[in-house]
Amino acid sequence: MEVVPGVNRPSMRWLFTILTFGACLAIGGFVSFRLGPDFNWDLQNYHLYNPFALLSGRIDQDFMAAGIQSYLNPLLDVPFYLSWTSWFRDQPWVTTVLAGLPYGVAMFLCLRIAALLIPGTGLGRHVEVLAAVAIGVTGTVTISEVGTTFNDIPIAVLILAALLAELRGVGRDRMSGLFAGILLGVAAGLKMTAVIFAPGFVLAVMMTKRDWRAALVAAGLITAGWLLGFVAAGGWWSWKIYQLYGNPIFPMFNRAFHSVWFGNVGRDLRFMPHGVLQILFYPFYWIGGKSHVAELPMRDPRFAIAYVASVCIAIALWLGSRAGVQAEAGLGAGRKRKHVVLLLVFFWSSFVIWEALFSIVRYALVLELLTGILAVLALQWICARLLKPSVSRKVPATLAVLIALISIKIDLPMDWGRMQYASVPALVDSHIPLPHGATVLVVEVPVAFVLPFVQSADSSFIGVDANTVTLPETSPAARFIRAKLARSNGANNWVLTNGEAQGVNELIRTYDLRMVDDACRSITQSPQQHVRICPLEKYGT
Repeated sequence: MEVVPGVNRPSMRWLFTILTFGACLAIGGFVSFRLGPDFNWDLQNYHLYNPFALLSGRIDQDFMAAGIQSYLNPLLDVPFYLSWTSWFRDQPWVTTVLAGLPYGVAMFLCLRIAALLIPGTGLGRHVEVLAAVAIGVTGTVTISEVGTTFNDIPIAVLILAALLAELRGVGRDRMSGLFAGILLGVAAGLKMTAVIFAPGFVLAVMMTKRDWRAALVAAGLITAGWLLGFVAAGGWWSWKIYQLYGNPIFPMFNRAFHSVWFGNVGRDLRFMPHGVLQILFYPFYWIGGKSHVAELPMRDPRFAIAYVASVCIAIALWLGSRAGVQAEAGLGAGRKRKHVVLLLVFFWSSFVIWEALFSIVRYALVLELLTGILAVLALQWICARLLKPSVSRKVPATLAVLIALISIKIDLPMDWGRMQYASVPALVDSHIPLPHGATVLVVEVPVAFVLPFVQSADSSFIGVDANTVTLPETSPAARFIRAKLARSNGANNWVLTNGEAQGVNELIRTYDLRMVDDACRSITQSPQQHVRICPLEKYGT
């Protein structure tokens, strides 16, 4: 099938692919640049501290400096950390542009997937492919995360690459499952929330096989690849954390691992659906602008559109199967039909698992990117069923463009927090000197982004909150904290905080300490908070 007129020769196809990839990267960098430097809550809390702790060998020197997120795999954050704090510290626009490149890669992969899945020829088909991609890449979640450190877009790149590999290998390349499994495993190793996509992927691939033997072989290859990828990307980190704390994902799921270093950390259930109607029709509740699946207000119709489109596609596949043919009008035949089955089963299997475990819309970003493809496939089938052939070839493209424009108009993206370019270099002092062997209590969040700039040899950073101060005196964590505070006879203890003195003192009184409020040094002033570092003294001093 002709993809682009005049681009059939291999050399021309390669040139077109390279130019398309470059254009997508340029769009990703430009969008990120226009949105501005990232300064979201998670960045301030742990996306700078975690890679800093890794690169400076502080993992066993600190404790909970960025709260329970202190021990998430920091590998994805290392490039941003080095760029933000060192390489381009005085040119924050460079860091911002580079942070937008994964968005461009995701856009390119969506284009390739859409070109594989959407049948047809001519200009109408090209418009449909572009509209399908536009619907997905302009989604509320995706746009709000461009250039940020949430890392859902880089994870989406890996999952989209796995999906593309499997789509290209359907019916002819058994080893594509192994490669796809490795990519899915790497995604899960880098960010734990990506584990939700592997079961749906395995189920989707199995449903495209000709018999149960082929299905089992495919499932085995994907599983083996997943294990290889997970161990390579996250096994080293999980093993290190297990050696320190007896829980490879410390402190998450501590109810199962029983680490004596911390108590149980429960799941975040704030965003779960309530009642049967929400469970069954959750995407329709997100259209009204109320925050059901995000920490901030959001509005997006794409998942609801994909819901309706999926019902139409499922009916089309059922009608084709019932009639004993390989295709229903508008969905293609043979491998194309398997492509559609693969996408549909993967999308909704992953959605069901996501809704049951998290219901936090950021973790479903990769599914949002695919919503436009489902919408266009459904439009093609509906138009092919209801309209004359001469008309049905033109209408889907027009409707797809309208859906993209309407979705963009309805959207209410989340505002996670951006900065002015001029504010980034002066955000934190280049050097915050403290005496040798300082112990810094980190009270309140998010302030751990300051810690990479604190200069003190043999220092320790310890996060203190209601969970930490209530740990039993005999627990390893409590003993560790008190031993650090006792160094230098307690004369070199500090607190980094954005809280009021009264609240801070109430919390750290467990350690018989209080902050010297009139000796505080202001670190940074941002729209969100005022961070300062203060010496500590014993009560009664």
